[in-house]
Amino acid sequence: MNISDFYELVGGNFEEVSARLVSEKLILKYVKRFTDDTEFQELITAFENDDVHGAFRAAHTLKGNCSTLGFGKLYKNAFELTELLRNRDTIDKEKTLPLLNELKDSYYLTVASINSLEL
Repeated sequence: MNISDFYELVGGNFEEVSARLVSEKLILKYVKRFTDDTEFQELITAFENDDVHGAFRAAHTLKGNCSTLGFGKLYKNAFELTELLRNRDTIDKEKTLPLLNELKDSYYLTVASINSLEL
């Protein structure tokens, strides 16, 4: 899969990202590095431990990374979850679990697509 196809699949806009990150080589470098980030696992762990502040922090960081890299679908899910967790003292699992599951689906799609990229 080429980088343009990748961005279409993950709901991003390659032209916008290339305006920010300048070269395809640089974009590929940072896209590939995304799979090394720990925010997703930190988010899952925080949910398992009912740690609303940790979940918010991880979702917020994931949202920022997705914004910078132009991962549209995953950004949207991380944004919605971040806003739902903002200024909360507890995790309302009835409201957050559906969003977390959507985020998981988007995350796994994004990572699988990154792993399919041609270098």
